[in-house]
Amino acid sequence: MAHNNVSIFYQNCGGIKSKLDELRHNIALRDRNLSISGKKGGGGILVLVKNSVKAIRLPEFEALDLEEIYIHLPSLSDLLLNACYFPPSTPSTAYSSYFYKLIFIPLRVFITM
Repeated sequence: MAHNNVSIFYQNCGGIKSKLDELRHNIALRDRNLSISGKKGGGGILVLVKNSVKAIRLPEFEALDLEEIYIHLPSLSDLLLNACYFPPSTPSTAYSSYFYKLIFIPLRVFITM
């Protein structure tokens, strides 16, 4: 049985867009939807995956009203990675809807990719 090491790191960082060209990783970026959030700028989700790891972005699972990214990593035992941000003012019903959706993502889709 092969063992794969996966490292996950979280960082809240401003101004990273100007540094993206310096990174040697596959980049999945989703900016905050300013028309929905009511914010004037900034925000979003960024996922970096080593170039040596196959990463497939799955925008069909991403909600339009939520800052989230789905990445399928088939070389890591068909791992499905989800990065999501909930602002402090998020109502509890949004959390319930989010976790309910996660339960019903068709995992069998990834086995055949």
